[in-house]
Amino acid sequence: MTGQQEERAVIGPGRTAYPNGTIIHGYTITFLALGGMSVVYRGIKDGKVYALKEVPETNTKEVPALISEKNLLERLDHPGVLDYETFFNERGYYYLVTELVEGRPLSDFLKSGEPNSPATVVDWGLQLCHIFHYLHQQNPPVIYRDLKSENILLHDDNQLK
Repeated sequence: MTGQQEERAVIGPGRTAYPNGTIIHGYTITFLALGGMSVVYRGIKDGKVYALKEVPETNTKEVPALISEKNLLERLDHPGVLDYETFFNERGYYYLVTELVEGRPLSDFLKSGEPNSPATVVDWGLQLCHIFHYLHQQNPPVIYRDLKSENILLHDDNQLK
């Protein structure tokens, strides 16, 4: 973008998004999803792919939640937890940038009826146990309150995030 404001497209009741190809803070973005609290973009910068969560700076409820998520992610380091990249404010929006996990949510497997071996399901359960053990060992302990199959991604040879 060169000095002029990009027109945002309406994507839901009271929600808008930048057009694909817009450049925000050096990230070339593509609309990915409409989340409960944010618009999520796929961003490419320096050949790497990221997820950008966007919240309007005027949203007095969701901005503190996004800042809290940023503060949490930047102190965590576990292969089953998203990697934090950066946080910035631009054009009236706050952006939380994390790694983009390419994969399928576990909910896809439940809906599809694809059979999974008992060994695979046990492996997934053990991975979740390791992730939650790590989170609960933090000071203070991290309690993840949005656990559902839609929020667990399977990627890279049956690894959960």
